[in-house]
Amino acid sequence: MARKATGASYPAVSDRIVRASLLPLPPLPEQRRIASILDEADVIRAKRRAQLAHLDELPQSLFHKMFDAESGTAQHVTLREVVPTIENGISAVCEARPAEGDEWGILKLGAVTYGDFRHEENKAFLGDAARMTRNEVHPGDVLMTRKNTRELVGAVAVAGSEVPARRLLPDLIFRLRLDASRVDASYFQTLMMDESTRTRVRNLSSGSAASMPNISKARLNTLKIPLPPLRDQQEFATKVDAIRVERDRVARALEADDELFAALQYRAFRAEL
Repeated sequence: MARKATGASYPAVSDRIVRASLLPLPPLPEQRRIASILDEADVIRAKRRAQLAHLDELPQSLFHKMFDAESGTAQHVTLREVVPTIENGISAVCEARPAEGDEWGILKLGAVTYGDFRHEENKAFLGDAARMTRNEVHPGDVLMTRKNTRELVGAVAVAGSEVPARRLLPDLIFRLRLDASRVDASYFQTLMMDESTRTRVRNLSSGSAASMPNISKARLNTLKIPLPPLRDQQEFATKVDAIRVERDRVARALEADDELFAALQYRAFRAEL
């Protein structure tokens, strides 16, 4: 039917073409059998998505279970005391597409916005990267969006081991150099993504909604955060690592389920099931 569409800018099919089109129509019992197969496959996908949603929420639930009870006894420090250095990159003219192969790529805000590091969210940088190599992102780097919409500003993500080489820090993202002798990166990231902390971080930002709020280093340094004993933070990090391994496994399974469902649909509508 699509091959019969006419029109240069917006190809369309007429009512006449639609009415004249032939559609494969197996007997009703066969239609029901095919629908049952697709329904069963879709139920599996729905369960897999529910698993992912639960695993995504689990680190925050674990965080509150482990640390809410001791919030009154935990040491409270300013961010400056456990983050001695805050860095940001530079603004650069980039391509609209992501980096390919050995090209350098400047991270977009979407690489950090949702709390999990997404290295594929970048724009290819084809200029001279020699002066920018100090801004290359490495596994374990703690990153924060310093400028975004009010709802998304101040998001924190940790670059994982999968980060490829030649990904650069833009001027809209901070790199926070933690004092590893006092604070664990996984604990810090979960704390900073907790809604109560996010609210306080948003309140540190300035700028109109039209220009997107911005967080200055000076204001960020004044943020007070709870600091449990490092051994408790590390215990939390170990448990979160296990959750992330399981999440990756479920995500891969869902990807396979989606591929299978698409293949079943293709075969169903070709009367091959």
